[in-house]
Amino acid sequence: MTRDELEAAGAALYGDEWTAPLATALGIRPRTVRRWREGSAAVPAPVERAIAALLQAKLHARTAAEPRPAGPSIRHLTLNSGHLRESPRSEVREEMIALLRPVVHQALTAEPAAIPHTDPPCTLSGGTAEDGCALTIWGPPLGEQRIPIVTVGIALSARSSRQVWRALRDHAPLPLPEVAIPLPPWLAVRIDPGLALYPQTQHWLGDMERCLAWVWMEEVNS
Repeated sequence: MTRDELEAAGAALYGDEWTAPLATALGIRPRTVRRWREGSAAVPAPVERAIAALLQAKLHARTAAEPRPAGPSIRHLTLNSGHLRESPRSEVREEMIALLRPVVHQALTAEPAAIPHTDPPCTLSGGTAEDGCALTIWGPPLGEQRIPIVTVGIALSARSSRQVWRALRDHAPLPLPEVAIPLPPWLAVRIDPGLALYPQTQHWLGDMERCLAWVWMEEVNS
């Protein structure tokens, strides 16, 4: 993690005066964080993972547990934290479904597709398994390398649940807690390292994840 990446992550978590709150969250002395901030010491890999976990917790803090809503819904699990909620169809807007439908189709049948109106400019790629799929949102290239921000797995039945679940867990770049597979239909989100590089994406990722799930569900059921 570079100094700029640390600055961006700290500000996204705690605002301009983030050194002391981040130190408290990590259980270390503020002086250590100041050394990382000044560039006189490198951020250890375990701390990078801890900061990524803090970012994803902030991203999903608004999704408190709710009773199962009336009408169509999908179970929405965050793999990195084990947090599970019900996501009703009414949470997503029709215009977003229409906007993302061709993006998902291209990502699953041809080549990575640009996601409109994202900051920074992101792309989507993925693959299918029975009536399930896995979709990865990628940040802009860093040199010749692309960094994944989140990976979204969607399973509509028991046929695809285990295949999609294995795909999410077997290729996880960050440690994941042991959590049970939800009953289908479900949407499982894996926070990837790119979230720490592009913390501004947390403002739209939650809505994007739900929209992708409903695009896929309605495509399969149409």
